[in-house]
Amino acid sequence: MSTVHQAAHLDKPESTLVALFALAGVELVKMGDGSWLASRWGMFKPLATEADARSWLARVTGSAA
Repeated sequence: MSTVHQAAHLDKPESTLVALFALAGVELVKMGDGSWLASRWGMFKPLATEADARSWLARVTGSAA
């Protein structure tokens, strides 16, 4: 599913999270089971929850998300 198509199915907080990841150069996709998948430089990181995604982004960028 493309990010543009996916964005139509996200609520405001989820869309904001996707945007924060994009600003960091990371694509974030919400999977069908409610988990997330982050990808950057051809590497992928499955993230179980939104809290996990925020924590991972903070570690990758060195700041709070």
